[in-house]
Amino acid sequence: MSAGSSRGLESGNVVPSAEGGHSLRCEAAVFLSSPSTSSAASSMSADIATPRLQITSTAESVVLRPVSPDGARFAADVSSSAKPLERGSLDLDKSLRDVVADNLILNRIPTDGRGLDTRAESFRGCSGAGIKVQFQNHDVGSAEEPPPDFIVRKDGTVELLSQSVLEGKATIVVQVEREFGRLKPADAQQAALDELTRYLSGRLRAEHPELAKQVRLDDPQRLISDDTRKDFAPPLPELEYLPEPTRRQIEDLNRFRGGGGGSMPRRDADEYFPRRDVPREANESERLAAMKDVVAGFAGRDDKNPYEQVQKRERGMAIGRYGFTYNMFADWLGSLDLEAMEELERKGKLPKGTCSRLRKMKDSVYANKKDPAAKLDPFLDKLRDARSPSEFTAGELKQNFPKEVQELAASATIGKLALQTLNTDGSIDTGKIALAMHLGRLPDQSDLVRPEYRAMMETARQSYQIAERRQMSPDSSGPIDWTDVNGRTLASARNAVGHVMWRDFASVVEGGRLGCAASVSEVLEQTGIRGIKSALVTDFASQAMRRGYERLPLSQGRPGDIVYGVEPGGGGGGGSAHIGVIGAGGAVYHNRSRSGRWSEDRLASVFNQGRFGRNLWVLRAPQA
Repeated sequence: MSAGSSRGLESGNVVPSAEGGHSLRCEAAVFLSSPSTSSAASSMSADIATPRLQITSTAESVVLRPVSPDGARFAADVSSSAKPLERGSLDLDKSLRDVVADNLILNRIPTDGRGLDTRAESFRGCSGAGIKVQFQNHDVGSAEEPPPDFIVRKDGTVELLSQSVLEGKATIVVQVEREFGRLKPADAQQAALDELTRYLSGRLRAEHPELAKQVRLDDPQRLISDDTRKDFAPPLPELEYLPEPTRRQIEDLNRFRGGGGGSMPRRDADEYFPRRDVPREANESERLAAMKDVVAGFAGRDDKNPYEQVQKRERGMAIGRYGFTYNMFADWLGSLDLEAMEELERKGKLPKGTCSRLRKMKDSVYANKKDPAAKLDPFLDKLRDARSPSEFTAGELKQNFPKEVQELAASATIGKLALQTLNTDGSIDTGKIALAMHLGRLPDQSDLVRPEYRAMMETARQSYQIAERRQMSPDSSGPIDWTDVNGRTLASARNAVGHVMWRDFASVVEGGRLGCAASVSEVLEQTGIRGIKSALVTDFASQAMRRGYERLPLSQGRPGDIVYGVEPGGGGGGGSAHIGVIGAGGAVYHNRSRSGRWSEDRLASVFNQGRFGRNLWVLRAPQA
């Protein structure tokens, strides 16, 4: 059996089945081996002699008995008759030992035959205890994520994978199995995940009454249902100060990370954006319409009346589908062409009386700017100084800022912000536009480094990809394709191992000795990213940043990011700099100077402070 086949079996991708009514019974030991060299026959036979998987099949059932590398079986069989967890399956009064004994959670801990050591269920060391929930990551590999203690399978069955869950672990890690490209747990899987986290939270609180309801939930992809989340302390502390609709959008869009790419039904894509009741304007491009949807998604996508919603922001109230703050609304009024608006009203495209109200508010803003003591229009005064969304009524919004006007204001404001936030190469930064609309002003450098605002910008770039495909799709029922940029870059880097990647710059890279930037350029081209191409590391980095790539310290790097270092005093040429792509589990893909071939090595060895000092960075794609 090949090494590739062995990986499939070990990861559980191959599931045997017995079909039909034929009586069948067989037992087989599967031997997996992949000798790295052509060693002596004696060592090879020793490697083959250890079975990795034992399969027993009858007409009624199929049993897989995994075997550890030292020949010992895992503590439990995985049977096709395992039952999925449902609400109420797990009794909070029962220990994990008892739950495992009842076969409600399958024991998959590698042991020497002694079984699960649950003599004293303790959950020790749980000050600030928490539960981390994560989707299976198809892009970066499981080695990059915290190793799971439990896994929730697609059919709703749950397996225990780690003894450390009972040995003082502060954070219990629950992994949710997913198919490539899947963005939501299956129904049975969702029920099992909610039940497992409910049980774990209850057991933690039983062991540590001082936790009360403050068991932490780290669920950055919002996999736990809203009803179950109520049992936990506020998730993601860095997002705590964002409004709930904005936080929800960030968490839901996080599900795309690690999915690799795929397609979703149009109806699923529509769920990420609030309903739009006003047709596109004659001069409203598909890209502008998509950007408007992105902004609206942060303001509140689930509200039944998005044009009448009011949201409290860090600096005041925000109203309507696009979350206009006072400053943003006042700026739009200041540049408003009233004659053009009156023409729209005459044509019946605006409610009667709209222009009269807009004129009064515009005059009010002008007078107040000229003399702050001048009385501001009552609606604008409330928008500027209100302390609670309850101070507004739906009728006020319809009268002063009807949905037709909201669409016009959003088009004008987003168009203006697009010009004000351009990248240095002239490309539009959808992340900065969304953040500016949220803040009600242009973001400054202090805003751009805040974790919650960085998360918001990354989410905007991902959601824009979906929004644009929705607008450009001629078939409203057709599928929407999506990709994970870092995932594609990582896949391209993996596939290139062993190849010569610098041929386009063969005349200047000295037979590959200086081929690192040229090789990364080729990797990006194979990923589908064009316009960043250089044989010089520092020039490559400059091109990338002009195209919207963000430069971050190496400590913030993640798989799929581009990593580079420059020697102190070096100019970036002649071998004084190096560049590659971060891989999973502490790996890096790069051009080896000695061989001139694209290779995989340890990140810490290739990009180390001994050579580069503090001059180590990563470049992250705009939609990563």
